[in-house]
Amino acid sequence: MIMHVVSRVAGLLAVGFGVLASTVAGCADGGSGRAPDAGPGGDGIDSGGGNGQIDAGRDDQPDAWSGDAGELLPQRCNPDYAFFEDEFGRQAYCIYVATTGSDETGEGTADAPYATITHGIEVAVARGAATGRVHAVAVSKGTYRERVTIENGTSVYGQFDAEDRWSRDDANETIIESATVEGDRVEGVVAIGVSAPTVFEGFTIVAGPAPAESRNVDVYGVRVADSTPVLPELGGLVLRELRVEAGAGSPGDDGLAGTDGDDGVQGGRGTDGTKANGNPQPGGLGAVTICGGITLDRTRGGDGGSGGGDDLAGCGTGPDDAQSGGSPPSLTSCGGGTAGDSCSCAAPVDHDGDPGGQGSACATEPAANGDAASAPTVRGSVVDGAWAPRAGFAGNDGAAGVGGSGGGGGGSGCDAIGYGRTGGGGGGGGSGGCGGLGGGGGRAGGSSFALFVSGSAIAVPGCSFTSGDGAAGGAGAAGGLGGDAGAGGEAGAGGHAGGAGGPGQAGGIGGSGAGGPGGSSIAALLCESDVDGLDLGELEEGAAGAAGAAPARGVAGIAGVAARVFDGCEL
Repeated sequence: MIMHVVSRVAGLLAVGFGVLASTVAGCADGGSGRAPDAGPGGDGIDSGGGNGQIDAGRDDQPDAWSGDAGELLPQRCNPDYAFFEDEFGRQAYCIYVATTGSDETGEGTADAPYATITHGIEVAVARGAATGRVHAVAVSKGTYRERVTIENGTSVYGQFDAEDRWSRDDANETIIESATVEGDRVEGVVAIGVSAPTVFEGFTIVAGPAPAESRNVDVYGVRVADSTPVLPELGGLVLRELRVEAGAGSPGDDGLAGTDGDDGVQGGRGTDGTKANGNPQPGGLGAVTICGGITLDRTRGGDGGSGGGDDLAGCGTGPDDAQSGGSPPSLTSCGGGTAGDSCSCAAPVDHDGDPGGQGSACATEPAANGDAASAPTVRGSVVDGAWAPRAGFAGNDGAAGVGGSGGGGGGSGCDAIGYGRTGGGGGGGGSGGCGGLGGGGGRAGGSSFALFVSGSAIAVPGCSFTSGDGAAGGAGAAGGLGGDAGAGGEAGAGGHAGGAGGPGQAGGIGGSGAGGPGGSSIAALLCESDVDGLDLGELEEGAAGAAGAAPARGVAGIAGVAARVFDGCEL
């Protein structure tokens, strides 16, 4: 288990990150403890235009509370009994949210609340921008199935009871449930770039687990990034009295099996000789294989030698010797088939030349197989404020086979009346097969983070964080088989036939990919961050995910990590 708790002693707790000692119960009424009037709000803040529209409203007069004697008391959206202003010294105005409300027809007032926390925050931000006055969101008990984004400077308080004149009590459980996958993540609450004093208080947050049919999904209860106070003495983001549960991640995908290499190509056929005098006939061309859209000269076979010719009438006039077959370009030390001798007019007069020699299969050993991937050493790292898991490495491709050499050309013949017959050309060498492609590495199993903080300084007084199990990594995949060798080209007939081309070499087998890393279970991950109050909270981690399985001729991944607190940016 990796354990490192950050506890920073600073004035932030006393000034900006202070935990209020008083019991919270309803928007403040100057200490009277009275609930807000359920009426229309008088001439105060216009709480919305209905039909889901965000209306900045009026702030020339604050909304009113009705006292027992009918007096008007200024409304403040502060859940603490003791102060009109919130703990940061700011005057705040309430936007109300309840499960019985409506984003379409609600007005954000106590008697006509909105239905979702997200819409309530949107309205609070819009009114704050329009009026210059800070607005906060009061949320009634119940379950809200949404992913919530905390906005800079807009505080959100749960544990109200809309059916009891918006009184507030710890027993009023206010739950945020999130199970929707967005970008390979399930997130309950997200805060990005929060630098002004902002409180998020009094919620149970349940994120995940990842859907059963999903793959490669990480789960975050609360994710905070780039949220450092502009003025430390004023404080910044405070997550208070939260109970956060992050569910299990989902398994990693298995790697993709390597594709088999394409087979080599048969060499070209040598040209047949003529039955009378004529020029030498060319041998067949060496074949070449296209592997992955690329013509690989390594696979090219040698050309066949040309047959012998006799371009003049009369015995022994103008004979052309046959040519030996060519070597493959990638293995010039491998000679082609020998040329056949052409005839002379010495007795016997009527006979053919000698045949050309056959080309060779030049490779003496199988083509090299691709190397299997090594096991991963890193499970992932923090990138742009979120977890970036690493997959298992892929195996290397097998080597392509080399081509065979060309067959030698056949010698020319002669007959009794002195007319020669040209020899057949040698067959071209067959090309080598393509190497099998390397197998893919398994993807990482999904991780579970109850609290994930990157590049931030926040406070978390009175919170508990529980992460779920990490999921197993995906299995690595085997590499593909090498392509078969191309056959040598056929010899051309003639005064005497040329030699057949030599066969190419089969491609090597692709290397196997490695298994993926298992997902991790971290109750609180801190990447370049300070988190006050974490050591006073309750932290519990789940089980680490298993390493992805090893394929044939391959290696397994590495298991995930289980830790209550991990202080670092790479696992």
